[in-house]
Amino acid sequence: MKSAPFAQIAPGPGDLVMTACYDWAPPHTLIFADPGYRAHFPRLYQGGLFATAPDPGMIEGLRTAIQTMRDTSAPQIMDLPPQIDRNGVRRHIRWTFAPQTDGGAPVAFTHSITDRSREVAAQNALKAELTREDRWNKDGDLEALAATIEAAPIAISIARDPQGLPPILNAEARRLTGMDGFDGDTGRYKKLSAIHADGRPYIPEDYPTVRAMTFGEVIRNEEMIFLRDGERRRWIISSTPVRNVTGDIVAAVTAFLDVEAQRRAEEHRTLLIGEMNHRVKNTLAVVQTIAAQSFRAGEPAAYAQATFQARLHALAQAHDLLTEEAWQFAALSDLVQRTLTRCGTPMDRVHIDGPFVLLPPKAAVSFALTMHELATNAAKYGALSNEQGRIEVEWSVLPGDEPHLHLQWRELDGPAVTAPTRNGFGTRMISRALAAELKGTAAFEFAEGGLVFALDAPLPPQSDLFT
Repeated sequence: MKSAPFAQIAPGPGDLVMTACYDWAPPHTLIFADPGYRAHFPRLYQGGLFATAPDPGMIEGLRTAIQTMRDTSAPQIMDLPPQIDRNGVRRHIRWTFAPQTDGGAPVAFTHSITDRSREVAAQNALKAELTREDRWNKDGDLEALAATIEAAPIAISIARDPQGLPPILNAEARRLTGMDGFDGDTGRYKKLSAIHADGRPYIPEDYPTVRAMTFGEVIRNEEMIFLRDGERRRWIISSTPVRNVTGDIVAAVTAFLDVEAQRRAEEHRTLLIGEMNHRVKNTLAVVQTIAAQSFRAGEPAAYAQATFQARLHALAQAHDLLTEEAWQFAALSDLVQRTLTRCGTPMDRVHIDGPFVLLPPKAAVSFALTMHELATNAAKYGALSNEQGRIEVEWSVLPGDEPHLHLQWRELDGPAVTAPTRNGFGTRMISRALAAELKGTAAFEFAEGGLVFALDAPLPPQSDLFT
C-alpha cells in the first residue's frame, strides 16, 4: 500500500473536497484551484495534469479517464487504491473529472478530490456485521448494530425485506428523508418522490436499495434528485447486497450523502470562471481601444504614454468601485466623485448634485472614462485651466414606465471655447461608446461661457441590479 502522493492529507471533519479546473486541450494546464487544492497539492500539476504525477500507473489511469471524458462528454470517476496518510490512517480517495462547456463546446474540465474514508469504513463495518447470519436473531447484537449505525455521520439504511423485517434508518437518514421509518416491503418506495439526474422519475424498482436487494446489483455513487416539501436536493447513493454463508441475499446496505451544497459550489465556481473570462475579454477590448487612440501617429511618445496611463487609471477606478459591490452596480455619485478626485480636479471648484442612481457594470466603466476625458479636457483647455473657472455636474431622473437619466456637465467662467476641427478620442468615446452602452444620446455644446455636455439615456430598473 502506497503512502504517496496523498501522504500529506491529514484527517479533518467531514469529507475532504477540493476542486481545480484544467484546460481541455493537452497538456491540460491548470486554470484555477481552490485554496484546499493548492494547500494539499502545492507542487502537483502546476504545468499540466500529468507534469509531476509520481506514479506511472496513475498517469495511465488519468489518461484513460480523461480520454473517456473527452470522447463521451460525461463525468468520469477514479477510485484510487487505499492510501496511508501522514498519521497512519487508511484513506479512500476519489477523483472526479467533469467537462465544462462554453456554447456547447468543451473548454475545460474540473478535477474534484473527495475523501470517502468515513463512507467506506461505515459500509465495511456494517457489511461485516450483517454477513453473520446469527447476528440477526440475537436481540442484543441487533441493538448494538442499531446503536452503531445511529451514530454514523452519513445517512445509512439497512433493508431487511427478505427476512420480513422493516428497514433500519439512522438519524442522518431520518433527517434527510423526513421520515421516522418505513414499512417492511418495497411498497414503501411509493411514498418517496425522486427523479434521475436525466429527469426521469424513479419508480420503486429503480431505487438502488431495491436493485441491490432484488437483483444483487452493486450501485456506486448514483446521483438522485430527492424531492421533499417542494425542495430539490441532490444525493449520491451507494448500495450493496449482503449475503449469508450460502450466498442468499439477506439485506441491502445503502449509504447516501446530500451533495446539494457541493454541487451548488461547483456550479457557482464554474459560473465565476465563465464570468471572469467574459470580464477579461471585455477589459482587454477596452484597453486595446484606449491604447490605439493614445498612441496615435504624430503624438510624442512621452505624452502618449502619460495619456494612456491616465486612462488606464480611470478604468481601474471604475473596476475598484464595481469590485466593492461584487460587480453588480456602481453608484453614479461615487463614480463622479472618485474619478474627478483621481484626475487631480480641485473639488472646491466642482458642484455635484443628483439623486441616488445605480449603473450596471459596462455603463459604469464608460461613465468613468467619460468623466476622466471631460476633467482632463477642462484642466487643459476649459474651466479648470484658469483660476476662477468652475464645473457643475448635475443629473436628474425623469419618471415614467421607462425612467430616463438626464446628466449635464457645464463649465463656467472659463476661457472662450470653440468647436474643434476634428474629434479626438474623448469626443468619439463619449459620443459613441457611452451613448451606445446606455442606448441614449450624448451631445456637446461649445457655448461662449464654456463647454456643455448633456446625456439622455434610459435607466435599467434599479431593483434588477441587486439580483
